[in-house]
Order: sequence, then C-alpha cells, then structure tokens
Amino acid sequence: MQASGSNAGKYGQTFWVVAVPRKYAKLEDLYKHISPYLNAKVTELDHPTTFRNGTMDELYGLSDDLVKMDQFVELTVSKIVKQIKDMSAESTRDDKKFSLVVGTTNLGNWLKGFEWDTSKYRITSTLRDIAEGITQEVTQTDEELRDLQAKYTAVSHSVEAAERNKSGSLQIRDISPLIKSNHIIEYEHLTTLFVVVSKHSEKDWANSYEYLSEYVVPKSSIEISSDNEHSLKRVVLFKHAVDKFKTEASKKKFLVRDFTYNPEVNEEQSEKIKDQKDQKAEIQSELTRWCKQTFGETFKSWVHLKVIRLFVESVLRFGLPREYTFFLLEPDMKRGEKKLRDALQQKYGHLGSEHMSGDTGDIALAGASEEFYPYVFTCIDL
Repeated sequence: MQASGSNAGKYGQTFWVVAVPRKYAKLEDLYKHISPYLNAKVTELDHPTTFRNGTMDELYGLSDDLVKMDQFVELTVSKIVKQIKDMSAESTRDDKKFSLVVGTTNLGNWLKGFEWDTSKYRITSTLRDIAEGITQEVTQTDEELRDLQAKYTAVSHSVEAAERNKSGSLQIRDISPLIKSNHIIEYEHLTTLFVVVSKHSEKDWANSYEYLSEYVVPKSSIEISSDNEHSLKRVVLFKHAVDKFKTEASKKKFLVRDFTYNPEVNEEQSEKIKDQKDQKAEIQSELTRWCKQTFGETFKSWVHLKVIRLFVESVLRFGLPREYTFFLLEPDMKRGEKKLRDALQQKYGHLGSEHMSGDTGDIALAGASEEFYPYVFTCIDL
C-alpha cells in the first residue's frame, strides 16, 4: 500500500499487520518482545469474527481473486495520491504542502483506530460479495479519475502548445504579439516584410538587405525582437519587388515570415489563450477537489479489502476456530526490518510447523505472496 499524509500519515511511514490465532495473541507480551524495533505501541486492527466465509474450496478460490483485487485497489489509491501530489506541485500558491486524511483523521491515526464499517459492508453478506462490491466501487472511481485526467491533459496540452507558440524560436513561433502598428508601413505601392536572421548572419544582413531586390527602402531595416539564435527584422519595399526579395533572401538563409497585421485577430488569440488557462485552472481545481474527497473513501475500501484478505488467509492457514488477532505494528525502519522480522520469527516460529504438514510443493501458501512467514502478514506502506 502506498499513500501519503501528514504527521502519522507522512511519506515513509510503514505499518505491518500480523495475524495469528487469538490464543497466541497477548498484546503486552508481544509488545515487550518486539518493542525495541517499533516506533509506537502495538495496536489491534479491528475485524468481525462472524464473516460468512463459505466452504474451504470457495475460500481458496476467493484467496486467489483477492490478490488481484488488492493489487487493483492499491493501484487506484496510488494513482489518486500521485494526482494530488502532482496538482500540489503545480499549484501557484505559496503553501504547496498536501496531506491526506480519512474524514478529518490522518492516515496513521485512522488505521490505529480502524473499525469495520458494518453499515456499508454488511457482514451478513458473503466475503466474496463484499470484496466484489468493493472492487466494483473502486472500478467506477478509477474510471472517473481517468475521465478527469483526460480532460485535464487535453486542456494542458492546448495551453502548452499556445505557450510554445508564443515563446519558441522566432523561426516558428507566432510573431503577432511582437509586432506593433508603428512597425507596419502600408501604402498603395509600399509594403512591409518581417525577416528572421540568424545571429551569425547579422553583418551579412546589414550589408545586403537593401540589394536583395530593387526598390527596397534604404535604411528601413529595424530589429523588432531577438532570441538566443535569431533576430526579427522589419524591412520596407515596393510591392512589386516582394517576390524577388523573398527568392534572394532564401538563398542567403534569411527567412521571410508570412504575416498579415490584424489587431482583432491578435486580440482574439490572446482571449483564447486566457480562456484556455482559465479552463485549465478550473479543471485542475475540480480534479484536486475530487481526488481529495474520493481518496478517503477509496482508502477505507482498500483497508476493508485488506482485512477480508487477512481473514481469508488466516482461515486457510490456521483453520478453526475462526478466532484470530490482527496486530498493527509500526516498525522503526531505521533500525532495520530484519531485526523485527527475527523477533517475530522467535515469537511465532512454531506456528509454521504447527499449522503445516507434509510437502507443500508448488501449492500457494495463504498469506505468503513472495516469502513465507509463520504468521499471516501484509504491509501498509504510507
């Protein structure tokens, strides 16, 4: 699990959940044994004891499906968190910090006080029905997120394209905002051209532009703008000399930009860019608000799904009676998880042999996705 928050829900905080048969679950005894490797006291993660779990065959099938459900919900939660973080980074406000909460409670404290939501996830339903209901709900959330992200990406690309058009090279950018009415000379026989000249050709331009065609107005070249590599020049000439001027300019690598001065069009383009920026800000605000509102419910759903998975794997691992305790541990990761893992192994190592017999071969062990522990285990990485 990956999520973020403030204080007890900050980046880098990790929780382990360890499930063992209740007869071995003396909280104070466990805490005394592993306390040197923890940041906080051991707490219990609440869960119902009267789940409708069905037959063992049904539980094995559900266990396999829960792996995929868990991964999907985790991915959705992570995408929401990433989106909030990205929106926060793009914020123009001075305070760019962000925190994630469930209701008004930060994630760490909410986990420590977790209670099964019986009003939303009725334990009279089967475990499969509850798990599939959570997955369907999160699927809808994921689709809504993708729709909002698509809207935001589209308008962002439009704004970026407009900005590139305003700030790119003088060879390709829109030069309309650079040209003022006093740069334009238009009479019955006279016209104005705008030419992009590379910096290393400045002297060549100054010495040759008057001779690129007949009827170029002497000393009519002025610099309108420049960037690191080019400058934009204005030159005045007779209209019937334009074609020859363009041909000769091209031979010297001078780029004549096609341009028609129209202040109304320029104003319309400016308004369009402003509207796009306003639309981006509106969608950004909507997306941020939606993510923050949706995160809490999605995170709650995820933890409920984790509890179901822990319960199912505990039944498959430890069998009857269905009496298990889920311990919530907050490891001191600076001291290294190996020491905590070793301490848990010393405490519960006997469960590995007590509840397993024979050759497991390639059979997937409940609660052991990559590495087997004698207790059922999951990690909640905030």
